[in-house]
Amino acid sequence: MFKLHLKKLAIGAMLAGASTISFATTCDSALASYETYASMNDTYWMNYIKTNHPECFAGSGSTSNVQINATAFTQAVSISRVIASRLSPLSGGPIASSAQTGLAAGGKSQAWNVWANVDQNDTDFEYMTGATRVQGGSEVQTSVLGADYALAPNMVVGVSMAFDNGDGWGRNGVAARNTTSTDGFLIAPYLGYQISKDLSVDVSAGLGEGDFSGAGGVSASADRWFAAANLSYARWMGNWQVTGKASYLHGEEEYGNTRTGATVRAGTASTNKLDQIRLGAQAGLWMDGFMPYAGLGYTSNINTTGNDPLGGDAFVATLGVNFFSLSSKVSGGVFFEQELNRDHSDNQVISANINFRF
Repeated sequence: MFKLHLKKLAIGAMLAGASTISFATTCDSALASYETYASMNDTYWMNYIKTNHPECFAGSGSTSNVQINATAFTQAVSISRVIASRLSPLSGGPIASSAQTGLAAGGKSQAWNVWANVDQNDTDFEYMTGATRVQGGSEVQTSVLGADYALAPNMVVGVSMAFDNGDGWGRNGVAARNTTSTDGFLIAPYLGYQISKDLSVDVSAGLGEGDFSGAGGVSASADRWFAAANLSYARWMGNWQVTGKASYLHGEEEYGNTRTGATVRAGTASTNKLDQIRLGAQAGLWMDGFMPYAGLGYTSNINTTGNDPLGGDAFVATLGVNFFSLSSKVSGGVFFEQELNRDHSDNQVISANINFRF
């Protein structure tokens, strides 16, 4: 026990000394130190190293929530957006009858719906660990393809597949940037049900895999899954449409041990979990087939694994425009989304989608 204590003190002293020179260690060195502390089950120093070198660890506390948001939750939100539009009681604009459901208003020819969505999700972060400044960022593009079928006038069932590809970087103090890259996929079935003229609900669940690589030959692979439930509200008031949404999302990434080249770093496997609630409202104006809109939302990470220095709550502003072609049964839209006040990060999303019903 005494020897183990001395070993911890020695490694701690080395890390503290490295901190005074901006913790300018390589990822191989950081992983070696983490591996040692993992063998001692010393969670304090394990979290310390991860927080100081998020770019060296697959799904560190500083980046795991960003990654889950940009991949699994992007797919879940895309699915919900499609279902809410498909089950809207006045689908295609205020000219439809309020007595009809969205599916019934479109008739039997709209039993099928195929759709696609692309999100560009950009995040920058910066925070202090003691006297050391940690910085980083990521750019993740997620493409989602889906198809669904009307089982009944008020119920749809479908499946979607998402592919993501991202690049990132991280830096401790004034050290050189370490670059990272990620890619993966998720397959998710989903179900939507129209409760009433104004309300609809949807659920989805997805499974997939992801890969991480970083500077110095660092690599790791993960199994992913997510589940999501959303309650949507939509109502027309003349040429104005008001919508609202309440969401609960859960995502997990289960990483195996990290590798540096051919070396497996024992004890570096991790499971990252994120539970999130989202609330939002939008208002749009119908303009002869086009509908510009603005929205404000709130997101809160109510449960997360490990240390998250970026902040768990934020307001989100949205500006976008949707289009509807009733004759060709094609609809789509683009929007820009900006987080307003997360403590130590900044996030923007540019998204485009298209739907074809037949």
